[in-house]
Amino acid sequence: MHSTRASKLARALRRLIACSAATDGDVERLFAYVTRHLPLEDAAEGSPFIPPMYLLRVAEGLGVAEPLAIETAAVGALFFAAADLADDCADGDERVSVGVDINDMCRLLFIQQRAIQRLPVDPERKLRVAQLFADCGLEMTEGQQDDLLGTDAMQAAEPVSIARRKSGGELAAFFAAPALLVGQSPAPFLTFGQAVGTTIQILSDYLDLFLDP
Repeated sequence: MHSTRASKLARALRRLIACSAATDGDVERLFAYVTRHLPLEDAAEGSPFIPPMYLLRVAEGLGVAEPLAIETAAVGALFFAAADLADDCADGDERVSVGVDINDMCRLLFIQQRAIQRLPVDPERKLRVAQLFADCGLEMTEGQQDDLLGTDAMQAAEPVSIARRKSGGELAAFFAAPALLVGQSPAPFLTFGQAVGTTIQILSDYLDLFLDP
């Protein structure tokens, strides 16, 4: 089930990128970025426990039609890939070069904007989806900024606060987006998504601190 959904999502992402990237090399590189964590058969880092797959599960539970759910998950996957690339840049883990990586991150965000405009929903819902990812993205970057400053800095933010804004802000968008599609209040989905993201970030930090050799 996960691989079938992921394959459909991958095809949607390839179409979006192919319409926006300049060269075949750009298409393949960006496509590799947006699919590197999807649970595909040939994905070494693939996992069903990543934000776009959570979005698909919530959409299914709310009765969102699968084609719309896939297209919305593609919006989320582009957002997630841009954030993942930005995180690697911040950590000094270059994929091509700093300049190319930053440009690719911008490309992914601009393609995401195009993807939102192509969603088969009315203009009001498109606007609300765009606002959701913008608001949650800003929350995520503020948490990332606090994380980069470190918890030992003067007036440092509390680690749980960083996790809540960083991964909590990110996951909130993926849980709330399907609610917007069906006209439900996003508030409880934002709260739950933030809680899930916060928990995942704290667990990840714990494993890095105590189990990373």
